[in-house]
Amino acid sequence: MLVDRLAAAEKAADSDSVRGFLDPEASTAFIEGEVARTQNLAGVPLESWHYRFDAVPDVPGSVAAVLEYKIRGGDRLPARRPLVMTLTRHGDLWFVKGFADSPGARTYRGPWDFGPTAATATDTTVVLSHPVDDALRGRVAEQLPAAVTDVARATSGDWQQNVVVWLTSSDAEYSALGGAQGTAAATVSDDMADGQVSGQRIVVSPAAATRLGRDELDVVLRHELVHVATRARTNPGTPIWVTEGFADFVAYRDRGPIEEQSGDLPVDAAFSGPQANRAYASARTVFDFVDDRCGVGSAARFYDLLAGGAVPDAATREVCALDAAEFRQSWHEWTITHAR
Repeated sequence: MLVDRLAAAEKAADSDSVRGFLDPEASTAFIEGEVARTQNLAGVPLESWHYRFDAVPDVPGSVAAVLEYKIRGGDRLPARRPLVMTLTRHGDLWFVKGFADSPGARTYRGPWDFGPTAATATDTTVVLSHPVDDALRGRVAEQLPAAVTDVARATSGDWQQNVVVWLTSSDAEYSALGGAQGTAAATVSDDMADGQVSGQRIVVSPAAATRLGRDELDVVLRHELVHVATRARTNPGTPIWVTEGFADFVAYRDRGPIEEQSGDLPVDAAFSGPQANRAYASARTVFDFVDDRCGVGSAARFYDLLAGGAVPDAATREVCALDAAEFRQSWHEWTITHAR
């Protein structure tokens, strides 16, 4: 099949073969862009790279497809990213004429769409960047193993500890790969199926990559690693203060500032806009308090209960032997005595 041969040529970085699968009547920009994309893939340690259709198209036109691929050392399951492929036919021969967006189906773009890509890998971690960021890629690759070990120790569950990190070089790339404006980093993944998460990526913004010192980068990596490690245990209804508070608790490791809290848990809307920093700090102190007052391993237990759908009153009773009102009051008083 055309797309199988195209995928094999792309994986092999065979630009000449790729040209032969593209419609000669396609735009020069598309053809040269696909050739460049193929060359950029040469630096990515691909274990597999395929295009999939729900049904094999029998007439020319635009069709929804999935790019399914695995990065060696980083993926246990294939990542699955959506795209829209335009197919044409001249006589008996089929060609690819373009990739496009359509309502509800945005064509996926990876780091290889933004320039040559290089990788630094260990047995379980892969850091990808453009050559201009070689030094930073080496620094992140050096810091990752200890961060993975610490996060694995701080969280429970069956996380496989495989990680892929992308260091972006422009705001456009960061946005295309799933980052939000104004954030230092983001964690993206495929939709969860059968309790398994695939395609998890930590995407680091260009601003964070250039401005963060070693300790600050360490915090960012650990925070995002917590999201990777615990993604399968959350659900769409998990409050943001739970996911972000626990991630910051693990990332800061008793190093973050503590301010007096009112005893009211931050609402989801507080995590965007001008009060976001305060909301993150407030959520973290909830887990600081639980860890200090409710016993060894209590913060992780508290997180697991809440992420799994338990209401706060049930979780506070089980972990801290406090009802919700008592918990909020005790947390409030704890932040006063531990302010720093």
